[in-house]
Amino acid sequence: MNLLTRYRFLTLAVIVLSATMLLSGCNSETKQTTRIETNKTHHVSRLLQTDLIAANGNGADTDLSITVGPRIVIKQELGRISIPYMDFVTEQTGWAVKSGVDHKLTLLQTKDGGSHWAEKQLPGWRVQGLKFISQTTGWVLVDDDCKSNNKGTVICAKEKLLHTKDAGKTWITQWENAASNVSNQDWNTKTIQFPDQNHGFVFVHKQMLLTNDGGQHWKKVNFDNTQFKPSHMSFPQSNTGYVTGVTEGSHPKLLVFKTTDRGVHWKKQFVLSESGEVWSSLGIDFSDVNTGWLLTNQEGMLSGDLYLTTDGGKHWSKQSKQRTGRPRPTSLDLIDANRGFISLDPGAGPIEGGIWSTNDGGKSLNNIAENKGWGIHELQAFNKDSIWAAGNGFNSSDYLMHSADGGKTWGQSYPPLHPVNHIIMSDKLHGYGIGIQSSQQQLLQTNDGGKTWSALTSLNGYSQLHNISFIDPNHGWMIVTKQGPTHHLTQNLVTSDGGRTWTPVSTDMDQGMSSGFNSMYLNFLDHNNGVSAEFQGSGLRIIQTKDGGISWQESFKDPKLTSIQGFTMLSLTEGWYTTYGSERKKEQINIFHMKDGKHWNKVGSIPGYDWNTKALSFPDTKHGWLLLARWVAGVDTLGSEQYRLLSTKDGGKTWISQDFTESLYLENNVQMTFTDDMNGFLTSPASMLQTEDGGLIWTVLQ
Repeated sequence: MNLLTRYRFLTLAVIVLSATMLLSGCNSETKQTTRIETNKTHHVSRLLQTDLIAANGNGADTDLSITVGPRIVIKQELGRISIPYMDFVTEQTGWAVKSGVDHKLTLLQTKDGGSHWAEKQLPGWRVQGLKFISQTTGWVLVDDDCKSNNKGTVICAKEKLLHTKDAGKTWITQWENAASNVSNQDWNTKTIQFPDQNHGFVFVHKQMLLTNDGGQHWKKVNFDNTQFKPSHMSFPQSNTGYVTGVTEGSHPKLLVFKTTDRGVHWKKQFVLSESGEVWSSLGIDFSDVNTGWLLTNQEGMLSGDLYLTTDGGKHWSKQSKQRTGRPRPTSLDLIDANRGFISLDPGAGPIEGGIWSTNDGGKSLNNIAENKGWGIHELQAFNKDSIWAAGNGFNSSDYLMHSADGGKTWGQSYPPLHPVNHIIMSDKLHGYGIGIQSSQQQLLQTNDGGKTWSALTSLNGYSQLHNISFIDPNHGWMIVTKQGPTHHLTQNLVTSDGGRTWTPVSTDMDQGMSSGFNSMYLNFLDHNNGVSAEFQGSGLRIIQTKDGGISWQESFKDPKLTSIQGFTMLSLTEGWYTTYGSERKKEQINIFHMKDGKHWNKVGSIPGYDWNTKALSFPDTKHGWLLLARWVAGVDTLGSEQYRLLSTKDGGKTWISQDFTESLYLENNVQMTFTDDMNGFLTSPASMLQTEDGGLIWTVLQ
């Protein structure tokens, strides 16, 4: 399942779970810094209703006013991106197409192996193919004039083949037809092939077109078989190419055709047909005119056969039987008769994808990306060491990666690194973050206040990095989980060299508990004192340490608190949390405050059945922020999430409410961290924003 399909699946799930959806109209702009609309502040009563808990435990209902502040306008479309196609002409020079939640297409280009990427706007609405043959000359196949209806179905009017001679600065349309409204990427990422600048081939509408003049004129390829529908192709030389596909009808066959005259004539080379069985092709790839792979798929059986030829297709030998569904092979790249790679995408999960590698022509394959959580939808290998891959995450944006050692180690090339799971600042300049799009085990650091991030170390031996806390640029702690002999072990790691090396100081923090540790908060106050909170099946549990994390003692436990949405602790005794629940026949968000380490008092409640807490941050006893979100239905679209930021300067007695525009999209896993009353961050798998004025203006960092 590609990223767009996953996004639609998750969106539909939200709609089914929502009891009511409201309509909302918001403004949308297109830059990188947010601004505030002025002269819009006024008072609205009864929007925040608070129960003040008296000292004797008797509550009194009190209506407080909430100030509606100026709207926060995001001037750049934020949200998850997809990178459905990439193409490299050398190890250093390559292109990719990026698509955002606004469906605007962007052409990415690198000339230095991915260290830097230039971005240019690309015409079209949905990309169906990409091919470059030099640093300046390329083609892209796009759908255009598209609309999305309220069922999530995208209908496009036109399909165009665009051509550039100046590296994407300008494009001309070489071919245009009515759109088929069928995604090419569901079955092939190599839909355009140009063996040289004049001779090219493209798949459209289950047929194959060819050109002999660089794309000025196109005509349909004749295979002398009207029932044959091509699906995959490989051209190791300008005059020699191979095409595989299936025939339609009552007795379908899988066929392979070969041309030696640039597509003028085709000869059938391979036929697969078994009574009662339906076969299809998942790919064909030749490393030279004689050596090639063919991967078949037995429909409905999630299995297929990998074939190898070393004599130009005269003979095909079955190398091995492979699984062809969950995970699904997405691209083949054969280097020579012995070595090759196959990328894997898991679809909807919860299984993993990865990359198969072989050194014996495909007789045996090994997943060189096991336990990384990757879904790889395209792969391009230049030799046994240099590999480019485009991947996607179930809850994050797509990403581009490169390996220089045959897949032993990988580095994320795009998007630029930023934390996706957790962030902590030890001072105004130095900070640390957990997770990037391609690796949940990556630890990052910043030395410029969060504007840029660099990879610090990767803790691949752990299945999950939960939370991190630093008291200065050198000394920090982290809660992690690893697989033990009988159960998951939750450990506390410590560093004294700025996160370069980590040492376990507690071996099993959740020993004796019925369910595994699910850390939701960690805060060290000094070298000895720290506090952590976690959810488990029996409710909220707070634990403390007074010896630097070596031992932990339970300080609070309540089995009824199973619906906490936001949580933070300022010290060993003071903290805040929010829940979602029903009181006085109203659905509402409830805010609680603790000052003595034992008793939680209800500060207030925010009426609203459709708002949920995304994040909560209190850097001190007075200043706090609450990020809310709700689903808003669209008129011609599925809808989107609307965000609201509430802030307080008096310990939660009064609040200011500000709405983000509908262009803000932060994903489910949102972290909000304020280091003081002015400086804060919003991080998610999709975006990272920073404020330096207490939340009035937010700047997009990544």
